[in-house]
Amino acid sequence: MKTFGSKAKKTLGIVAIVAMIPAAGFASGRLAIEACEDLNEGDMVQFTTPRGDTVSGICRDLRGQLIAVPEGGFPGKHRGKGPGKRFARMARKLDLTEAQQEQVRTLLESERERVAPLRKQLAETREKIRQATLAETFDEAAVRALAVSQSEARVELAVSRARVKSQIHALLTPEQRERAKTFRSEGKGRHGHRPWR
Repeated sequence: MKTFGSKAKKTLGIVAIVAMIPAAGFASGRLAIEACEDLNEGDMVQFTTPRGDTVSGICRDLRGQLIAVPEGGFPGKHRGKGPGKRFARMARKLDLTEAQQEQVRTLLESERERVAPLRKQLAETREKIRQATLAETFDEAAVRALAVSQSEARVELAVSRARVKSQIHALLTPEQRERAKTFRSEGKGRHGHRPWR
């Protein structure tokens, strides 16, 4: 059962989204939040707006609420603060060579392509669960099977993130690894931000 606090947090998150994307309206803000339910910050999602547009985005923590932020960010002040900006910051802080930067980009792109079907599966499963909750009769066995499928996909995504971090770590010099420890600790606690993704 949801508490008043969680309902208030969700409502405030929706209001924040609507304020940032006036054209999207209340329904799109609600969908942007629902798209990230049971996911982690940084997970890729897709949802369809009431107008029928498909929006691809990344789950981001905004004011304590995970919300699907459109790729490229929201119009205005949030633009330019996505994964590309984080990568540039990481490269600068760790003093990565051009060759290392290219290797890391290749790793990230390869892993992104590898997990794309998993992210799509998660989105589809989430929609099937949503539809099952709206059905005339509740099929617990079907929802349970979908939930298990979702959990398995999330495990694979967690392994994927760990694999990439390990591969990036292997590319670093001992000095860069020491800097990376500092870089990671700087990101902790700031809106749940994970600097390595």
